[in-house]
Amino acid sequence: MDKNVINHWKQNLPNIIQGYDTRDIWNVDETGLFWKGVLNHNLVLQGKKCKIGKLAKRLTIVLLCSTIGEKFKPLVIGKSQMPRAFNKQLPHRVIWKANSKAWMIGTIFLEYLQKFNAKMQIENRKALILLDNAPCHPEMELSNIKLVFLPPNTIAGTQPLDFGIIRNFKVKYRKMLLEFLLSHEDVTALADAIKKVNVGDAVDRVSQS
Repeated sequence: MDKNVINHWKQNLPNIIQGYDTRDIWNVDETGLFWKGVLNHNLVLQGKKCKIGKLAKRLTIVLLCSTIGEKFKPLVIGKSQMPRAFNKQLPHRVIWKANSKAWMIGTIFLEYLQKFNAKMQIENRKALILLDNAPCHPEMELSNIKLVFLPPNTIAGTQPLDFGIIRNFKVKYRKMLLEFLLSHEDVTALADAIKKVNVGDAVDRVSQS
């Protein structure tokens, strides 16, 4: 990262957010979540390949929160439009979307921000959203939202959600998953217990986290 670019961004930030109330300054970012993942090694040697298996099932999670900690519904992207675990009803506490690789794409991102824009319209608010310039984040014009893109190649130094928020979210998720597994008295049954965790359970834990 170019520290000069980061310092210039931070110095200019008061001008960028000028005119917006503190509660209306937001940050959006996505992260991958291995929702069945539990550690089976204390250490992983550098250069060793990650083995992909049933326990490595992945969701993409999109978090959108404000400077004061207000949260919008998380967006969860999976591979199935209607997983069997949902019992033919999409969850209400998150926004569920799907594609073949469970990745973020531009159309899904646009739909998500349109839902947030509708919330801002109802509440008669104007919001500013900070976000990175990933290819899946297209520029768009929305009535109650202004998008401000972070400088390229500076995310580790400028992305608010990367300063412990996403990490804290994952810690809370993992804690709930481990508490469920450890509630089984028979330690030998842990392998069977993890098999019973479904994507519906994962979505519930994502929402609580």
